[in-house]
Amino acid sequence: MALDKTTGKVVWKSDPDVSAYVSPVAIDVDGQHLILMVTGTNIVAVKPADGSTVFSAARKSIKATEHELFADPIVVGNDIEFSGIWMTLKDGNVVHGNKTRNYTPGTACQPILLDGCIYGPNAYNGPTGKVSDYGYRCRDWASGEIKWEQKGIVGQQILVDDKLVMLSIDGKLIVLKASSDKYEELARAQIFSGYKEGVKDTHCLTAPTFVDGKLYLRKGDSAMCLDLRE
Repeated sequence: MALDKTTGKVVWKSDPDVSAYVSPVAIDVDGQHLILMVTGTNIVAVKPADGSTVFSAARKSIKATEHELFADPIVVGNDIEFSGIWMTLKDGNVVHGNKTRNYTPGTACQPILLDGCIYGPNAYNGPTGKVSDYGYRCRDWASGEIKWEQKGIVGQQILVDDKLVMLSIDGKLIVLKASSDKYEELARAQIFSGYKEGVKDTHCLTAPTFVDGKLYLRKGDSAMCLDLRE
């Protein structure tokens, strides 16, 4: 649904559908400013003013499984990728949808696109909740080439200046240099405890927030603020 940000009034809402873990993303396609949404059954682009559909494709038509409905899409022009599925939108149609990005889905971590490269975890065996079943990759956006990979890292991340800041599912804070040359870890600390493999209630699933030099972290109903100004 769309809400008026000043009054909270519902401006429009869609028909019921199966939910996914993908956030709405603003895109500009064919001269139109639209909102791209991935639901449990469809990939849809709508007009933000009234929610009317401009582009639509059934999830099954591009061979997207339910385990691929986690990460937010990355959009470059008319090209869209989410969970390794590549699509091009043109004249109201999805031109193609191919899994050609050397990426296996199954993690809720949001990929980050910077200077032509995508940074994010890759699931080797689907969404298992085991840190050992993941690897963190730097991948060239255009070619799909893997620049480097580090095994045993998965979590929610943000970009702060030229640094990738991740809260891993097992409660570790990991700071990486955003570089396509090599994996370069700048800092690591155990922030939250109690992680158990396969037990979701023990996992850290919320992305960090960075404001005015302070880093805010959360696990379930526990929160922490780290002062990073010095």
